[in-house]
Amino acid sequence: MQYTEEQVTQLHTFFKGTKNTSEQQRSLALLALSKAKKRKDVAEIFEINVATLDGWQMQFKRFGVTGIANKGYPGNHYKLNKEQKAQIKKLVYEKNPQELGLSEKRFWTTKLLKQLVQKHYAVVYESTATYRKLFYSFGFSCHKPGKHNRNQRPKEVARFRVSVKKSSDNTRGWAVWYW
Repeated sequence: MQYTEEQVTQLHTFFKGTKNTSEQQRSLALLALSKAKKRKDVAEIFEINVATLDGWQMQFKRFGVTGIANKGYPGNHYKLNKEQKAQIKKLVYEKNPQELGLSEKRFWTTKLLKQLVQKHYAVVYESTATYRKLFYSFGFSCHKPGKHNRNQRPKEVARFRVSVKKSSDNTRGWAVWYW
């Protein structure tokens, strides 16, 4: 593809001005295309797919060098630093919400973790998924308990029931066991 002199100058300036290797690679690939190199050859040199090269070219046509620059990722990045997360982890492990005066409940939920983070650090994440990720980073798992233990072994349960029945043959009444 043929670029105008202005576009080639923009690519050179962008290449020299960026320290990001991905951005440098994109600009070099487009500069190679500007010198009438074949798309397939350029893609092979840079070890990329031809479709990827076409995408870079299209972005450059539409938006100039900003089209091939790295974009920031949206989200709740690093509102809490490592030390703050460690302090919250310590609180969550050592005390329950009832002891911290957050709720009458004894078990942690994402809503209660949100209250704790907001109370101690004045930080509010937009998504509840972030609070779940915090729990996972602390080694917790967020789930509702099932009716039965998933790790229960049916053969062991049957063997236990037989042993209980044998030992309670002479007793009156019924013994009820729940798992």
